[in-house]
Parts: sequence; structure tokens; C-alpha cells
Amino acid sequence: FSVKRDGDRTFVGHGGGCPGYYTQFRLEPKSKIAVIVLTNAIGSDVGTYAAKAFDLVAPAIKKAIDDPDGAPTGDPSLDRYVGVYDSIWGQAAVLHWEDGLALLSLRARNPKKALHKLKKTGEHTFRRIRNDDQELGETIVFDVAEDGSVRRFKQHSNWNVKVR
Repeated sequence: FSVKRDGDRTFVGHGGGCPGYYTQFRLEPKSKIAVIVLTNAIGSDVGTYAAKAFDLVAPAIKKAIDDPDGAPTGDPSLDRYVGVYDSIWGQAAVLHWEDGLALLSLRARNPKKALHKLKKTGEHTFRRIRNDDQELGETIVFDVAEDGSVRRFKQHSNWNVKVR
């Protein structure tokens, strides 16, 4: 195990690997919050991924611990949109975030900056909420099959096909 200072936080953790796989465990004893990153990519920067994952999820976990009744429950009508999508630009995830949905590029080195909240503006239609001024950005339209399942979404004239 190692002990590391990152700004005003202290972490303990351990990384490891074997040919083709790298891992990182990172725990902040003060908050009792930890992240684990597992990769199957040689040369992946698991330490950075663990730090960025902690920055992204720790505030939400702390908020839920401090106020369990105030934690967002998520709108079940949005479940059908949640998943991983492929496009020519790589993979993206649509996930429950706060009281709605968010879009996250899975190629991002800093997920917190790459997370974009979505605002529902119509049937199967959302708009990205801009991170800089909270104004509405481009339209994202989901293609829904007759059985109600989501097949893909279109953003910037590009289709993103749901893979899981």
C-alpha cells in the first residue's frame, strides 16, 4: 500500500498489474470512500483514472451519506435511454445523473469535465445543458422501436447505436 497527498486530501491505495492488465485501488480514509479501476489495456494510466473517478463520484456518495432521504431516486421512465452507445467517434454512456440523465464520453481522460447533463424537451428528445453557462446546447434525439426499446440516438447528425 502507498500513502499519497493530492491537494488537501490523503489517499491510501495500491496498484498492480500483469501482462495486459493494470489496476488501481484508491481510498480516502477521512471520507471512507474508495474507487477501484481495472483495465485491460497495456500502458493505461490507472492512477489518473482513479483520481478522476474519485473526483466524479465522491461528492455524490458523500451527499447521499449525509442526506439519505435527499438523494435523487431517478425517474424510472428514463431507464430505457440508459446504456452504452457506439459511434464512429467512440463509445458514450447515457446514465442517470441527479434527477435526470447525463451523457458521458467513455474516451474522456477527465470524466467530470466530459459529463453533460441532459434536459428532456420532448418525446424521446433532449438538449445538452452547457457546462459553461447552463444554456441549452444541441438536440439529442433517441430512436425508439415499436416495443419501446431504444436503438440509438442522434447527436450532431451522427448516430450512436446502443450496444448494452
